Amino acid sequence: MWRRCWRQRVLAAACLGAALLLLCAAPRTLSPVFGNRALGSSWLGGERRSPLQKLYDLDQDPRSTLAEVHRQRRDLLSSACSRHTRRQRLLQPEDLRHVLVDDAHGLLYCYVPKVACTNWKRVLLALSGQTRGDPRAIPAHEAHAPGRLPSLADFSPAEINRRLRAYLAFLFVREPFERLASAYRNKLAR
Repeated sequence: MWRRCWRQRVLAAACLGAALLLLCAAPRTLSPVFGNRALGSSWLGGERRSPLQKLYDLDQDPRSTLAEVHRQRRDLLSSACSRHTRRQRLLQPEDLRHVLVDDAHGLLYCYVPKVACTNWKRVLLALSGQTRGDPRAIPAHEAHAPGRLPSLADFSPAEINRRLRAYLAFLFVREPFERLASAYRNKLAR
């Protein structure tokens, strides 16, 4: 019985690995065939490329600065958000559950699962004085325990607005395929 499960897991891991390898390697191997342009521009016929294809152009000028890349990403994010959200929508408490508050240091941390959120929760627990010693020693189940860290949803609207205006708000993002592979390793490959 366990041999069959083991074989299925190995087969699933091999298929996922092959798919990830194909996704990572295919654009690099195909781009010379299309006349030294990014796959998207020739593949779609002309310059009808999506903003993401333009942003992640494989033949991007190496002299472009990191600041320019970040500006383009912010612009892309802003335009996508403006197309898909209502302008006057009021925030609801469920919108604020993923924003953790550290009043002592004036921090708002919007956590995204599978993007180092466990480690950042450990750091916030250590900063708030709830633990002693090395934050890495805090078990994951303790870091994720409800009520250990206050969320922005726990406050009144006036207190929420005050914190949003005065505190440093931050979040971390991750490349989507890397995040997917990490979730697979953590949840399915064990």
